[in-house]
Amino acid sequence: MMPGTMEFDVLSYTDVITARQQAREMAREMGFGLTDQTRIATAVSEVTHQTLTHQGRARVRLSKVLNKGHRGLECICQDTKWLRASGGNVLAGVGRLMDEFTLEAHGDSETAVVMRRWLH
Repeated sequence: MMPGTMEFDVLSYTDVITARQQAREMAREMGFGLTDQTRIATAVSEVTHQTLTHQGRARVRLSKVLNKGHRGLECICQDTKWLRASGGNVLAGVGRLMDEFTLEAHGDSETAVVMRRWLH
């Protein structure tokens, strides 16, 4: 893992709360305002909650990222293959909370939700 990255499994609803808290704390440390901290925490919470509900587990990676001089926070939630059947519609509202929201397919069985919020 690179500095500014944390990974953990979400195996219970308590872990969803932990993911939300970790995302909010990382956003605060990076200098995001309260509104953006709430947006990030809500997006991470909803994706992990839905994945836990439909899949029974999730793997989450939170990272501080840099792209062309812009700093941001990235969340990748793996084990989201259930989203393929829904086309991602279940999480349509979550995408509006983040600057970037994509589904990445890896092979026939693995899908990941990738979300980024940039520090403006």
